[in-house]
Amino acid sequence: MFYITYITVFALGAIVGSFLNVVILRSGTGIGFLRGSFCFTCRAALRFYEMVPIFSFLAQKGRCRSCRAKIHFQYPLVETLAGILFVGVWLREMGGATLLDVVLRIGAYENILPRLVVLWAIVSVLLVIAAYDIRHKIIKDTFVYIFIALAFVPALSNLGFGNWDLSAGGGFGIWKHLLDHLTAGFAFFLLFAAVWFLSRVLSFWIGAIVSILLLFAKQHKKLFSGLKNLTIKSEIPFAPFLVFGFFVVYLLQIDFGDIAQIFIVSSI
Repeated sequence: MFYITYITVFALGAIVGSFLNVVILRSGTGIGFLRGSFCFTCRAALRFYEMVPIFSFLAQKGRCRSCRAKIHFQYPLVETLAGILFVGVWLREMGGATLLDVVLRIGAYENILPRLVVLWAIVSVLLVIAAYDIRHKIIKDTFVYIFIALAFVPALSNLGFGNWDLSAGGGFGIWKHLLDHLTAGFAFFLLFAAVWFLSRVLSFWIGAIVSILLLFAKQHKKLFSGLKNLTIKSEIPFAPFLVFGFFVVYLLQIDFGDIAQIFIVSSI
């Protein structure tokens, strides 16, 4: 039953990822998000069996059935990542629960399910931010506003977000005392602010390491000929590193209090 649950959640994520591709590719083009899917090369409308996440790309060998133009690898990549992230959020929030457990004991999960949906929405927006930045080297303000709004949803609705572990170590007793008296929703928002802060720190180091590796690769042109135009001034999208850092902090449950306490102790 576990495998059925994970496959189902992955499939849901892949379906959402398919729509995220639409958002990424059509944002700023004037093409409505609700318009039917079509090939960007020949403009032929896509049939339903050409839009099955991941499988259609593989079945068609990455080409349009009508004009044989290559389909961008972004499509299956975003769909796969969305599926993986949906499963990751499920495991993080639901533990070993299966879909059958949820159906049979819906009352036991009534406080968790709203949080799960919000988190799925948040990771979806973050995936859009990262992919859009890779394509255009810019973080679109609209996506950031949506992320902030989603992180603040619990503060406005109080949809059972009160079980987050916001405990902090020694020097953060006052911080914890304040959090204990905040609304559950606002505490949820503060948690994401903390996670976002940690992800920025982590993303800085990830980005720095990747940048150094890319510049190193440029020196070995025979192995990395595609990087011959790379310089220290080359634009490298920052959002993917930031989002990756966010996922690492969230999925690995890195504690904000522990990290901050390390910095305080080391500075004494």
